[in-house]
Formats: sequence, C-alpha cells, structure tokens
Amino acid sequence: MRSAPEPVTSAVPMPDLSDPVKRGAFLARMASCADCHTPQEKGQVKPGFEFAGGLLFTTPAETVMAANITPDASGISFYDEDLFVQAIRTGKVKARSLSPIMPWYGYRNMTDEDLKAIFADLRTLKPVKHTVDNTEQPTQCKLCGLKHGGGDRN
Repeated sequence: MRSAPEPVTSAVPMPDLSDPVKRGAFLARMASCADCHTPQEKGQVKPGFEFAGGLLFTTPAETVMAANITPDASGISFYDEDLFVQAIRTGKVKARSLSPIMPWYGYRNMTDEDLKAIFADLRTLKPVKHTVDNTEQPTQCKLCGLKHGGGDRN
C-alpha cells in the first residue's frame, strides 16, 4: 500500500528548524502540500511540476483542481504573507472562498510563525508556469498532459 507507513528502525533526527525557510519546508512536507498541489498520473508525480497544481479532485458536490502554489505569475505570486495567513485561517482569498477540498480548516490553528514559515518556503520554490483555473471547464494541458481548467492556455 502506497500510504502505509514504513517501520521506524532507528532514531529519527530532529529537523533543522533554525530558519523560517527550513522550518516551512519541514511543515509543508508534514502537511503534505505537494501531495495535492503536484499533478500526478497513475499515482506518479509529474516531474518538473512540483507544487504547480492541476491534480483533479472529484466529489459528488464538485470537481476542482489543486492550485499552482509556486511563485510564478500563474501561481500565487500576488500573495503576500498576510494574504497567505488569512487564506489558511479563513478559507478565503479576499472575496473568493477556497474549495472545502482544500483542508485549510485543518491548518487554520497553526501558529502565525508556522504559517509564515510555510509561506517563506513556498516563495523559494522554482516558479512553474502552469495555469490552473477552477472557473473553467477542464481542457487538455499540453504541459502536464492532464485535463484541468485553463489547460488549453498552457
């Protein structure tokens, strides 16, 4: 099973939390941000698209694609630290609500320091030009090969 934990056979070293970016990288890994915000095909990550969005989620209520959270203009380059913290705390980016598929409510009680550290880490990611738009019907994306809103604009 892909999600089954592997046994711990020796002591696990403490993560390096000495600066906000390192702390944020650790927290983003523990929060599994890349698992949803990186497109996959047949369970395999699309190389070069780490955190670039496009993974499709279908529920009885809606179909949404995870957002590109890289610092590219097609991602969250317009976010500042305050907007990121507000989005995770409230589930809203200004007047727009995040989909409930994004588990912001599970992260909203993190400390400001932790949320700011995650944002600091996201700012260091390689910017990936990958338009993902949940207001549009899914279309074929020539970049990642998947179908998602805005795919035809890539």
